[in-house]
Amino acid sequence: MSREAFCVAADCRATSGGVERQEEVDAWCLDHAERHPGHDRFRRVVTEYRLIGEAQTDRGTSVN
Repeated sequence: MSREAFCVAADCRATSGGVERQEEVDAWCLDHAERHPGHDRFRRVVTEYRLIGEAQTDRGTSVN
């Protein structure tokens, strides 16, 4: 799972980059907001990957 934050202030393209821990994203947001007054809104994205194959599904049945 990957987490990332994007500053949504006008003309700002800053991003936390993909990290695993939410605490890292939160710390980046706080640091960015402190260094850039007015940059106090962020879009957060969580990406989860799932691989389906010969393994069983969450319901306990085989994938065909």
